[in-house]
Amino acid sequence: MPTTPWDIFGTDQSLEKTGVWLDYTDFKFKIASTGSGNEKYKRVLKLVFKPYERQVQQNLLGDEKAEELLIKVFAKSIVLDWWCSEWGDGTMWGPDKEQLAFSEDNVIKLFTSMPRMFEMVRDEAQRAENFRQQEEDAAVKNSPRSSTTSSEQVETKPKS
Repeated sequence: MPTTPWDIFGTDQSLEKTGVWLDYTDFKFKIASTGSGNEKYKRVLKLVFKPYERQVQQNLLGDEKAEELLIKVFAKSIVLDWWCSEWGDGTMWGPDKEQLAFSEDNVIKLFTSMPRMFEMVRDEAQRAENFRQQEEDAAVKNSPRSSTTSSEQVETKPKS
């Protein structure tokens, strides 16, 4: 059977909003999609960047400020939860290996201190294949929270 556009670009609109787990073995992130099915992301993106609209239009915002704002957008609308092997649900290692509870401020803290981690999560949130229905059923069994619905586990390998 030939590959169709739906095979390549199709996603489960529900998964785009409710999220999937990115599995890095000893820690995981539950992320929503940056795709068109995620209205919250589009709304938050517009809200966060609105005060800087003129700088964006004139290409004067600067890369550092743009990344700072995008990290804020991800903390508010894309990163939905996290998990680490040492403390379990809703916790992550911080920059000084301290325990960080899941919150917008702590997502910002983590991604600001580890820009490469933010880049990897950002890239995964943009990948349509992470949000496909056919992978959902098998992965629900593997999610760190058994009470989580409509989630899948996506194995990721760090880029070298």
